[in-house]
Amino acid sequence: MPTRIVLRESTPPSRLSPSVDEEVLRSFTRTPPPPSRLGPHPRVTSSQRKVVGFRSSILREFSHNEGIDEDFSDFVQDEAAEKRRLQLHLSNEDIRASSRLLGYLFAFIASTVMLTSVVQFYLGEEKTFQQARANQLETAPIELQFAYNETQWPAREYFRTINGPVYLWKLWACIGTATAGVLMFLVILLMHFDTICFPKTWFQFFRDGSLAERNLLIAMVVFWCVGLHINTASLSVGEVQANVFVTTWIVFICTVLNLGVWRQSANLPRLAVKVLTHHRETTYNWAWTLIFVLITAGAGTDMYWHRDDILFQLEGEVIVLNQGDWTRILVMVWSEVFLCFMALFFNHVWSTALKLNFPGGCRFVLNWRFLEGLLISSMVAFKFWVILKYTGADGVISGVNNTYCGIFGSFFSIVFTFGTWLRENKDIDYII
Repeated sequence: MPTRIVLRESTPPSRLSPSVDEEVLRSFTRTPPPPSRLGPHPRVTSSQRKVVGFRSSILREFSHNEGIDEDFSDFVQDEAAEKRRLQLHLSNEDIRASSRLLGYLFAFIASTVMLTSVVQFYLGEEKTFQQARANQLETAPIELQFAYNETQWPAREYFRTINGPVYLWKLWACIGTATAGVLMFLVILLMHFDTICFPKTWFQFFRDGSLAERNLLIAMVVFWCVGLHINTASLSVGEVQANVFVTTWIVFICTVLNLGVWRQSANLPRLAVKVLTHHRETTYNWAWTLIFVLITAGAGTDMYWHRDDILFQLEGEVIVLNQGDWTRILVMVWSEVFLCFMALFFNHVWSTALKLNFPGGCRFVLNWRFLEGLLISSMVAFKFWVILKYTGADGVISGVNNTYCGIFGSFFSIVFTFGTWLRENKDIDYII
């Protein structure tokens, strides 16, 4: 007789034992255990790496340890304690979340050096002046007599130093700028590490793409542009104290770079990327040359405005520049700015040769690359002559100042531009 197979009837699930679906659902909704503080951290890919690679803030780790109960399992199950833990210890990526932190740190250190240097400069020069006056200034060397000449440099307008006069308002403005910079960057750093007063403010204010941080960085760039004029222009502290000059430029550059890093973190296009990816390789070098010739032109114009208070010496002799001399100087420096702008413009729009046909079968072909080569060569020769003539030990332009740095910076930039032009056109048989 045939065998009958009897299937076991399915029994309803017991209320005491959860079904498979419920087990799977609970596995997804179960609160995951917190990561071990001693174990390895999740691997971070190269695209996720930021400029700053600190593991975590010491203060946040300390607050995290305070929030953990002795019974770790009870702590995980306690929802209120879990929320408190997340508030105090956001994650091991908390400091890494602000890729601008390194720039703020460098700017804070530079501002501190700036403030220390300007205070030491003021106290030291004041002491030197008092000693020179006590030792009968009339019998002092001619350099001291000129530097401390009350008739030419009245004390109500100038702060007299051994290396030259400084506008009194620029001295106090320099101290104020350095103090504001120290306080500004100190507050920013404290906001990154604060876990007591405003534990979430730093993340809300300095997260990637934060409009508040963008506005802060723009305001800081404007502030330090003014600071550059106060600390490094004619008759400023930076002209006679190198630390003030260098640190002011460092803070300004850090602020500008931080603004660029913010744009990158907010997935916005950066100007440097556009320049680097341009179809002409010399565009990048022309951009740097433009920056340095702008510094030179701005510094030359500033010297023209204060020409009555500046002593010019060439080969050990005092020279007096008339209006015609200043006109030629200003025309030369601003002509360089115009040429750099035109080079950038032609690099962008002039990509094909200009062909002209004349009667009789004569044809003229003109390419921008040929004109660019002539322009670069002439600028290299001109900069070389300026450096030899006016920037030596007995030259008009010597020492640490904007004009000196602008001339040398533009010289190196135009030399690099020439090298890039040769490399870019090495495979072209003719450029005319």
